[in-house]
Amino acid sequence: MTISGSYLAGFFIGWGARRTIKLTSIITGIALALIGLFVSWGWDGTAVQSWINSANAWLGESIEGAGRYLVSMLPSATAAGGVLGFRRK
Repeated sequence: MTISGSYLAGFFIGWGARRTIKLTSIITGIALALIGLFVSWGWDGTAVQSWINSANAWLGESIEGAGRYLVSMLPSATAAGGVLGFRRK
């Protein structure tokens, strides 16, 4: 029962990670295109660049902490479920 629950948890974590990465990459691409458009029109992008750098650092620390937490809470069967949940259909 523990192994199957761990596998399912890993599957849904992988599935959610795949969806999150896809959505985040689309939003990031649109934001970068808009920022590039504004900068080409003569807008000063240094404030945006510093905000992006600080947001990137915060996000990296948050993801690293969440990953450590999930690894400590779930058994090894999670890895197999995570791989299968992350892959395409």
